[in-house]
Amino acid sequence: MNPTYTALIALLRSGEKAFPEDDGKYDGSNSQFSVRIKPESRAFLDMHAERMGVSKSTLYGIILEGVLSEARTSTADKMMGVYERFCLLMDTFGLSALQQAQLLAPFGISQGALSSAERTLDLLNPQVLHQLALWFEIDVQWLLCEKNYPMSNNYFFDNDFLNHDVLSDDIEVAYFRAVDNYEVTLAFTKEWKDIQGIIRIPIIKVYRVLKEWEVDCRPGEKTKSTRYLTYSQRQVESLTFGSVFPVMIVDKCQVEYQNYQDWLVG
Repeated sequence: MNPTYTALIALLRSGEKAFPEDDGKYDGSNSQFSVRIKPESRAFLDMHAERMGVSKSTLYGIILEGVLSEARTSTADKMMGVYERFCLLMDTFGLSALQQAQLLAPFGISQGALSSAERTLDLLNPQVLHQLALWFEIDVQWLLCEKNYPMSNNYFFDNDFLNHDVLSDDIEVAYFRAVDNYEVTLAFTKEWKDIQGIIRIPIIKVYRVLKEWEVDCRPGEKTKSTRYLTYSQRQVESLTFGSVFPVMIVDKCQVEYQNYQDWLVG
């Protein structure tokens, strides 16, 4: 078998034994070894280690542990996944430790409890996770580690026509497409939601545009904030598949155009 990542994952998913038998023969001694990586892999580790504020060796360990957790599929790994997804949710929307404690106080979760992963996990019961999903309008099955995508079926309205006229004036509208792709037109709306008087978060809904943007034929009537953006193909796929929080993407466009006509011709 060719020694590739694809082959390794296929072996793990096919039911092959993922770990050696625990017979006491492996004691972990002489576990240090050197790793030879390609220059682009080193550049990847450099960039993302700096982004995450960890060393390259720590990031390498995180990546390896992620693969191992996929292989183990144990209850402990799943529970740690719940905690990691909770942390990602809080980090993505910029909640401080104090705001997290204020938000979760009705569930008996204090700031002290949040300082410990183990204590937090003990308190992240289904009731808390369902409430978080309602507040942040994400898929609770993702928080429960039952689905891979946080926004699946939440924000992509494939068959809905985006009716500009029924949107309130405080909603931002953006047309977007992939760079060099003029065939598929998409749009998202962005509005702000107050959660328990503690934090305001952006709620972003993604639409496929099923016919030409009629509003631009009536410029005198267009009062809403409208933007015209292009993203990479991967960003567009992430938005439409719901694989990441939209707020992580929408402000990282490749190009923003001044008007609809410029955006059309790119």
